[in-house]
This record gives sequence, structure tokens and C-alpha cells, in this order.
Amino acid sequence: MDIHTISGADLIQTWRDYKRMGLSQRDLARDLHTTTGALRGKMYRSQLKIQEQPDLYRVDFGQPLELELEQALIFGDVHVPATDYDFAMLPVAIARKHMKKGKRVLIISGDLYNMDVASAYSKICQNPSLDAEIVAAEHLMEIWLKVFDNIIFLMGNHDRRISKKLEGEVHAKHLIHWLTKSPRVTASNFGWCVVHSGDGAPWRITHSCNYSINQLTVANVLAQKYQMNIISHHEHHLAKGWDRYGRYVIINNGGLFDEQKFAYVQLDDSKHNKMVKGFTLLRNGHADVFGESPFTDWEHWL
Repeated sequence: MDIHTISGADLIQTWRDYKRMGLSQRDLARDLHTTTGALRGKMYRSQLKIQEQPDLYRVDFGQPLELELEQALIFGDVHVPATDYDFAMLPVAIARKHMKKGKRVLIISGDLYNMDVASAYSKICQNPSLDAEIVAAEHLMEIWLKVFDNIIFLMGNHDRRISKKLEGEVHAKHLIHWLTKSPRVTASNFGWCVVHSGDGAPWRITHSCNYSINQLTVANVLAQKYQMNIISHHEHHLAKGWDRYGRYVIINNGGLFDEQKFAYVQLDDSKHNKMVKGFTLLRNGHADVFGESPFTDWEHWL
């Protein structure tokens, strides 16, 4: 049931049913995936017997993923082919040793590709070709599919470069179909998904549009905005903590990149933060964050 598909007369009858059950308009608005203002407006239109009209402009973005998962391995910012391929094997090793076979889910939270070919920035050196990026991503996807039972791919700002270049004609499913036709890989056009794991608050896995030089700053705001635990990508920080009010766990999840392969990092001095590698294992609502030694005691885990 949706506010856009229910008729005005049916909406009023549904509201009467809700009142008899002791429920509020806020409850009905929530169940119809709308606001109380839009709900009251549609009921008022019906009461005045104003003819229903189609939406003058409506875009179907699809639905973001909402998943019930006992366990998931989460990383983003792979930036093929500018990837640390040795470090990229550590999530695979952790999954094989610490995740139950048959329930191993990998979430790639954006920027699988670097998409230099579609970058709006002027070149300062020869960039990798699109073919080089696809070959590198194919190599990694083949390895991941040997270990993980299911893979979820979310879009990041670098992945969207090609969509922007081709004016929206390339979507997440195309970026994945270049690599594999496996039905075990799901691609989402959204840059976030929600994971329910354990009994606590849900986890929002996101490749945010925002950046802060200060780690956990963006994740802190997202946690309060969405009232969820946050595992955030895009900023290339690695950190774990509480939101400002100590209610939600917030994580900057690093990436699998190799900063030695980024021209803008290596050729000129800047105040930019160091790009820090990392990933997260989520099990039964608890998050273990991994990074290079001494952040992680690899002898303990492997």
C-alpha cells in the first residue's frame, strides 16, 4: 500500500479503520511511506471531491536495499586499478576464517571503479584506461565469488562518473555486468543500504557525498539524521567511535586503495589526510574494524 496508489475514498476508509484501532495519522502516514502533511492533503482533496490527477512529474529511482544479515564483510573505495592487491586479500582471509560458510555476504560500498576515463578533472599524467579498470575489477570479482556466497554492490561518486558522462544511460547493473553475470551479485543504484544485524539499531552502510578532514565528523551527523549505526566511506579515514550522544556506533571504513598509485597524492604536497586502508566485519550487530598493523593484530585474527 502506497500513498500514490490508494484512492482518496479508500484512504479515508483506511483512516477510519486506523482510528478504530486507536492508531494515529502519523501511524498511517508511516505505513503509506509518506508524511502526515501529504496524507491530510490527499484526504482533503477527496473530501472536496476534487478529481484525482496523475503526478505531473514522477521519477522511479527503484528501492534501496534493506537486508536482514547475520554477518557481512564490508568495504568500499577499491578504486581499481589503483588498488593495494595484497591488502585486498585480507578481507577474503578474514571471511574464510571467521564467517560461516553459506552465509558469507560481501557489501562493496561504492568506488569499486576509479573511472578516470570519465573524470571531470584535467589529467596531470596518463590515466589508466577503462579496459585496465575492468580487467582489474574482473580479477577481484573472480576471487570474491570464490569465497562469498552473495555480493552487494552500491554506487560511489567515482562509479557515478561514467553515468554522468553518458547522461544517466549507465547504471549499477551495467558496471557489474561488465565483470560477471553471476546471479549471486546484486547491484543497487543507491549509494547506501540498511542492514539489520543483531538486536540493536540497524546499520546504514553508505558512500556519502560529504567529506570532512576530521574523521567521524560526517558519520556522526549521519547517525543523528538517520538514527542508525553508520559505516561510512568516501573520506578514506579509518576510525571507530560513538556518535555525539553515545547512542550509535560510527565507523569510517578506510578502503582497499593504494595511495602510491594516485597522482594527485604523490606529485604535490598538500594538507589532505593520509589515505588509510581498512574494512569491517559485521556479525550479530557487532562491528570489528580492520586496518594495517598496529591498528589490527593480524597474528590474532589470522
